[in-house]
Amino acid sequence: MSEDQRIRELEERVQNLEERIEELTAQSSTALKPQIDKRPDVVSRPIEKNENKAPVRPSEPKEPVDWERLIGQVWLPRIFIFVLLLGVIWGFKAASDYGVLNASVKTIIGYIAGFGLIALGEWQIRKKRPALGQVLLGGSVTVLVIATFAAHVMYGFIGPTFAFSLNLIWVAIGIYFAIRHKSEVLGILGTVGGFLIPFLLDSDTGNTLFFVSYETVFSIIMLLFALKKNYWKLHIVAMVLLPVVLLMYSLFTGLENFPPDMNSLAVLTYGMVVQHLVLLGMYVTRPAHQKVQQSILIISFLAVIFFTYQGFEDNAIAWTLLSAAIVYLGLNVYFHMKKTLEKNIILFPIGLLALMFYFIEVFADRELGLIFLIQGTVAIYLGLKSKLKVQMWSGAFVYLIGALRTVGLQIEVFNSVPMWSWLMLIVTLWFLTYQGKKLPEAIPNELRKVLFGATAVAILVYISQLSYVFTKEQSINTQHVAMTLSWIVYAIGGITYGVLKDQQALRLIGIGLIFLSLGKLIFIDVPNVSIVVRAVLFMIVGATGIVISRFFYTKEKKPKE
Repeated sequence: MSEDQRIRELEERVQNLEERIEELTAQSSTALKPQIDKRPDVVSRPIEKNENKAPVRPSEPKEPVDWERLIGQVWLPRIFIFVLLLGVIWGFKAASDYGVLNASVKTIIGYIAGFGLIALGEWQIRKKRPALGQVLLGGSVTVLVIATFAAHVMYGFIGPTFAFSLNLIWVAIGIYFAIRHKSEVLGILGTVGGFLIPFLLDSDTGNTLFFVSYETVFSIIMLLFALKKNYWKLHIVAMVLLPVVLLMYSLFTGLENFPPDMNSLAVLTYGMVVQHLVLLGMYVTRPAHQKVQQSILIISFLAVIFFTYQGFEDNAIAWTLLSAAIVYLGLNVYFHMKKTLEKNIILFPIGLLALMFYFIEVFADRELGLIFLIQGTVAIYLGLKSKLKVQMWSGAFVYLIGALRTVGLQIEVFNSVPMWSWLMLIVTLWFLTYQGKKLPEAIPNELRKVLFGATAVAILVYISQLSYVFTKEQSINTQHVAMTLSWIVYAIGGITYGVLKDQQALRLIGIGLIFLSLGKLIFIDVPNVSIVVRAVLFMIVGATGIVISRFFYTKEKKPKE
């Protein structure tokens, strides 16, 4: 073979090898392509979840408060408009004292000043000074009301009906300004003036029904207006002012006619109840600003309870409280079935409070501890089931009152109210401890320990009182022996149950009771019992301690499974 042929063959081999390498490269890239294509799928899954989320906007830095503008443009005119009004009033008083102005001129100047403030306020608003303009408009309504009061009460130029009508017009003008200029402050000023109109009338025959009807209807109108405009400060003012003016009226009439007429006080209560029902209807039908509505609803209900106890007889008080409990707890069940649990945040506590006051009315004082324990336990259990903390804590409040009332009872007779109250305290404490073990996320571990310890102490006090009941007719020796033996039996029972259920807490409580029995024996029994009883008790307590110690030693040496 010549040299040229060898070179040609080598070139052919090299070419074949290059073609082979290209084929292998193409096959390897084809085989790896599915694996490469899968990687974006794995990464893209969390990305797809994030696609539906709203983009997170960076928090905008808060602008610094412009104190100069806030004080100079907002609060300065609001404060000094009242200073100006006081100056005007004292100026009129001085002019009257010195005979410069007579009654007719002062009244006319008052109305001119009121309408002048309206024109000046509107002009300031058109000049882009809304804060000052609104203050002047609010002051104008006050000046017109004062002028009408002077014309009616001080000078007798107009009668009560005409004065009442004029004051209504001034208040309506103030509310019109609030709507026109979208000012909640003007609405509040008009509302305050509207509530005070009946107090600005001088009438020899006070009509309680007319007074309550006017104040209640006016309150409801302003509540609806505030709800429509989302004026929540005005909403609060319109609610709070009704019980305030009703209370003022009851105080004034009570001072004039003591004791006050119960029929008049009942009419005041009806007005408060009507307003509360309107507030309740707003709360269950309008979801806006729930926290504000919840706050005024509880305040209104407390006011209803206050006026109910002032204006109703005992039988009517009980029926009113029971009706309130049925309404609120019925609404609680309804919204629970509708899965609208946020409504129950305030409905359940108010219903529970109404039921609590009802029980106070119908049950004797010694029975209330037992009733409150049952009521509080049921409320806590419902709160645990619905996972609403407000229900649990409101139930805990009632339960705590029942527990305190029960602890204050002394068992003197078997099968008595105190005996059953103490038994209910033990049962409910055990039940709550058991529920805490089932739902550890709802009841913290520290609270479960407190409940467990309270149960143990309650049982000890209970058996001690029962021991006294059964031996109070016996000798002092028998009483001390019976109580010490009951403590020892309780300790042995606790330790035995703790060993069988492998609960260290029960075993430790049993040991503590043994030492407590020893302390009672040394400091209480020794000075009061005979030497024979003393010897018997020491032998019993000593033998019990040794046997229990041996019992724990045996358990410790038991091989673990």
